[in-house]
Amino acid sequence: MDITGIIIGTLGGTAVAVGAIGGLMAWLGGVWSKRIEQNANSEHQKNLEAVKAQYQKELEQFRGQQQKEIEEFKHHYARELESARFDINKLFSRASKIHDKEFEVLPIAWTKFLDAWGQMMAFTSLIQEYPDLDKMPADQLEYFLEQSPNLSPPDKDEIRTASKKTECYIEKRYWSRLNETTEKVNEFNNYIMHNRIFLGTALFNEFKEIDKFLFHALIEIRTYKTVGDNRPLSKTFLSLREKEETVINKLEAMVQSRLHYDAA
Repeated sequence: MDITGIIIGTLGGTAVAVGAIGGLMAWLGGVWSKRIEQNANSEHQKNLEAVKAQYQKELEQFRGQQQKEIEEFKHHYARELESARFDINKLFSRASKIHDKEFEVLPIAWTKFLDAWGQMMAFTSLIQEYPDLDKMPADQLEYFLEQSPNLSPPDKDEIRTASKKTECYIEKRYWSRLNETTEKVNEFNNYIMHNRIFLGTALFNEFKEIDKFLFHALIEIRTYKTVGDNRPLSKTFLSLREKEETVINKLEAMVQSRLHYDAA
């Protein structure tokens, strides 16, 4: 074999060896690449599981905190609700008591108003009737005086000895009736003043206007009587007659409205 053949043979063997080494390297590269990929996937999966576990842990903590806050809120709301119920019940009880008191006060105020108004009407009436004491026998006169509780003992004695018994009786009766009327008006005034909080502003003001009218009329009557002038009597009576229908109807409607009369 010449030198050329030897060289070619040597080169051929070397090429085969190089090819084999190249294939081995490619195989090893593939194996390493798969292992690297597997390791990377495994590491990624581990990281992913760790993130999921951390997220699950944080989620459970968040849920626990939220549940705790919800329970605290429910407990706080329950206390607030109970407190609100207590306040509402207390207010309702107070309003109910006030309403009950109003039902008690209004009919009495209405009655005292009618008593004062009626007493003033009777006292100032243009038509007055008196017995003729001058024509009474002594025993009948005595019986009449005994049955007159509105006259004081001194007034009765004065009538017995008076030369004009009827005139004396009318004068004494005038003052006793004036005092009776004043007493009725004062009772009306005192009652509405003591119970004004249960009457309401509008109704109280209406009652007070009537009370002022009656009171001023009594002062005028008393003042003029001391100088022998009875003109305020007829003036007051005519004013009462003029106001009677409108005043009484208006007050009646207001009282009925406050008592829910139409709904009864």
